[in-house]
Amino acid sequence: MDLRRMRGLSVWLLLVGTLHRCYPGVQAMSAGAPTAACGDMRPQHLSMPPMAGNGPYSIATDIGATYEPSTTYTIAVLSPGSEIVGIFCQVRDAASARDASSPPVGTFGTVTNLRPVDCTGTFPGASVSGAITHSDRLRVTGLTIPWTSPPVPAGDLQVRCSIVQGFPTFYVQIPSATFSPAVVATSAATEPATTAPATDAATTEPATTPPSPTEP
Repeated sequence: MDLRRMRGLSVWLLLVGTLHRCYPGVQAMSAGAPTAACGDMRPQHLSMPPMAGNGPYSIATDIGATYEPSTTYTIAVLSPGSEIVGIFCQVRDAASARDASSPPVGTFGTVTNLRPVDCTGTFPGASVSGAITHSDRLRVTGLTIPWTSPPVPAGDLQVRCSIVQGFPTFYVQIPSATFSPAVVATSAATEPATTAPATDAATTEPATTPPSPTEP
């Protein structure tokens, strides 16, 4: 190997070593988010702080304002003009979604290049498919993911997705619009009609016939 190539290799090795020392999370988790991410939803392989806001990404659903129990809906992760390299999604209580103790709700379906994350170790009452992440490194500009609501209404909910755009750019808990349990219309109970008891027929006094006059 000539001197020039040896110097180039030395510089490359020095650069790699510096990156690993300064940014220990530079190695990407191509298999997706680990169970350790179930609480705060932060990529565990990136030690830098997340970007503020939602960046170029948005989360849409076909749920509308309300959801029915045990119903499958579609979640769309939109990123026009920007790639998604990694993703981690849950559906959470809207009011406490940012709290690391907020459990995932419902169940995600199967999608190519995505896999479920079993968060029951962190949240024992959650579904084993209550979160979803990439199973291989992604390079897409959008995703659609099926999600099935819980059999019992769980209050106001939001989809929350953490997205890796590329080293070192990532966003944590990008929200969807809030959706609420559908109000089940219940018919008013009809009280049985109360029938007044039948009154006794009027009692007719027998007619009194005056005595006949007595003959003298």
